[in-house]
Amino acid sequence: MEHSGITARLRNRQVRSALEAADRANPGFMEHAQRVAVYSVAVGDQVGMESDALLALRYLAELHRIESLDPELVVLIPTDLLSREIVKLCERFDILRTGYGDGIPVGDDECVRWLSEEAIGEFDARIVEALLAVQSVIQPIGT
Repeated sequence: MEHSGITARLRNRQVRSALEAADRANPGFMEHAQRVAVYSVAVGDQVGMESDALLALRYLAELHRIESLDPELVVLIPTDLLSREIVKLCERFDILRTGYGDGIPVGDDECVRWLSEEAIGEFDARIVEALLAVQSVIQPIGT
């Protein structure tokens, strides 16, 4: 991944433009995608991902539901299973927590129960444990 400031700014503008277009078509998407990105990067950091991988994870999380992407953005998205599983877990957590889409948000106790009992059996246990650890800083529940 390129590291020049100009390239980073250009990539961020491209991602932002894609998010804004998706948000126009599906109001609320950009906020959802940004929350998923925050959760995902925090989880990735907690499990020891390096900075380049964290940036790629952020792009994957922000662009996770955009159907047609500019080919320049597609190359930014990691295809490894761990990154995809982190984003999937964090998206499910955000939907449960906020009710994004057609869902109804659940309370703090239910979020903690889901992470501790259900998600732990469906997802890699270390990413669930990482989300449980970082959510108290990012989006405190169950306190």
